[in-house]
Amino acid sequence: MSIHIIDRYILRELLKIFLITVGSLTTVLYLDKFLFIAENIINRGVSVVEVFLIMIYISPSYLSLTVPISVLFASVATFNQFSASNEWVAMKSCHLSFLQIMKPVIIFSVIAYLISVIIMVYALPWGNYAYKQKTFDIIKKRAHINIQPNILNYDFKNLVIIAEAREKKNILKGIPNLSLLEVKEITNKMWENYGRIFSEYVFIKEFRNSKLNDNLQITGQEILDKIRDEKEPVIFISGHFNNFELMAMHIEKSGINLATIYRPLNNKFLNFLMEKIRKKYICKHQIEKGIPGTKKLLSFFKNGSSIALMIDQRVSQGIKCNFFNHNAYTTTIPAQFAKKFNCKIVPIYIERIEEINFKITIKKPMNFKNNSSIKDITDELNLILEKMIILKPEQWIWSHNRWK
Repeated sequence: MSIHIIDRYILRELLKIFLITVGSLTTVLYLDKFLFIAENIINRGVSVVEVFLIMIYISPSYLSLTVPISVLFASVATFNQFSASNEWVAMKSCHLSFLQIMKPVIIFSVIAYLISVIIMVYALPWGNYAYKQKTFDIIKKRAHINIQPNILNYDFKNLVIIAEAREKKNILKGIPNLSLLEVKEITNKMWENYGRIFSEYVFIKEFRNSKLNDNLQITGQEILDKIRDEKEPVIFISGHFNNFELMAMHIEKSGINLATIYRPLNNKFLNFLMEKIRKKYICKHQIEKGIPGTKKLLSFFKNGSSIALMIDQRVSQGIKCNFFNHNAYTTTIPAQFAKKFNCKIVPIYIERIEEINFKITIKKPMNFKNNSSIKDITDELNLILEKMIILKPEQWIWSHNRWK
């Protein structure tokens, strides 16, 4: 197929309008991201290079829309221009048929189609993945989200966070020999860690799919493997450390049948979302805290499922036990199961290392004597929890109303 001068002329006019249209439409779509990019530059210290990479990564998603639209607009605008300047009449007077005039349009459309296919099949998946990874890297390295007491925080879409100023009093209850400067440092780091936990929910799927295994270190995996092979259910206990969701996730990923207890969020709409995330990516058997939940828990345990629960929150159905030399209502579920079924209790701890990495430690399973009382067992478990907290006090959530 030969290309004549008239073909090159039409192609040149089509390309000119096409490029202008693609540039204009893509710029309009970029405007939606400009505020997000500006906020990251100002508040998170994102570099110009990172901003440039982000713009490259999101370009395929925009071009997949603007290229087809621009082809249509360029074709209509070009021939409307030919008609207005009587160039269409000149072409017809030179005995050019309709198909001859349309030949460059067909060539242009086929090339644009092939470009669109390449964008949709190759560039779009690459861009989406690269954008997500870059965003995750930015959050991992700069997740200094300033959640401050009694200040509304709007860092999370469709969610406003307000924290009560309770943590300083709690820190001094737990570790009374700290100076005010040390308390302030622990408080600031605690809220920073709280912000990181919220940020990491976006990437919980990647943790579940083992794409972020390099960020997770396990100590005591052989203990989990033995529990799995012996098929004897145990009780896993821990507290709200960083990032506490990863503990139950890893236990289940290790092949252990597991059910976890959770406390529903006060916000019903947000709770629905959190339940969905937890059941899909963290642990499929989620049991709501309370008397009906305890019955379900018993049923799961009798059917061979291990139980995982946090013992660091105040519960109205618990008993007063020693916690950092103060009485605090504490759950007795682990102690009751240990007494009734003579099962092992396995403490598990997670800590954040160098901001973006985690270390999960599975401790040696504990057996209790038959003559141990529920209070004795609960006191001992609280002591284990205290030791975990003291290791890195800034990584425990002191804002819980623990000693109410």
